[in-house]
Amino acid sequence: MKRMSTILAVVLVVAIAAPVFADKRDTVRTGAPVPPTMDASEVYPVTYPGGPAPSPVLGELDADDSTYNRVVGCGSLSGVGTAVYYDTIQFTNTGLNEATVVAFVSSQGNPAACPFDSTVTVYSSFNPADPLAGCVTYNDDAIGVCSQVTFPLPAGATYTIVISSYGNGTTGLYQINFDGTTPVELQSFSVE
Repeated sequence: MKRMSTILAVVLVVAIAAPVFADKRDTVRTGAPVPPTMDASEVYPVTYPGGPAPSPVLGELDADDSTYNRVVGCGSLSGVGTAVYYDTIQFTNTGLNEATVVAFVSSQGNPAACPFDSTVTVYSSFNPADPLAGCVTYNDDAIGVCSQVTFPLPAGATYTIVISSYGNGTTGLYQINFDGTTPVELQSFSVE
């Protein structure tokens, strides 16, 4: 009986100590996406000519933003995030070489903290009415409940980075950081 009490106590401590977001489960929506609402989401332009990473983008998801049915990966629509607020970053590589872009969400002024449970999706072309089209990559919860994406961006190309929340109705301030964004250059070449 004492062993059973000890096991029960350990299970109870683990259940109490577990983070709230550890049990979240997204569902896959079948059928067409929920139609977006088109209000006034912010669009932040960022140009990257190569060299140091661009400055962070400070933004806010709020009730005045447009909504869309976010994705779960690039192949399915979310059944939980059917009308999430979103903002976009138009990221253009003006350099001469392909760049590897690393973008992650954090709290404003604190890259180590998460402002809310976020998702990030990258599109070669973004249409909120057809959220699966043009999807390049997606992430939910890379670092705690903060999201991070890494993707190649050809020279001269513009991709759209969409920041949204995990679930409907979430608002809050955020910061998009471009840590480790680098141009890709040929280091050596030989023919034998």
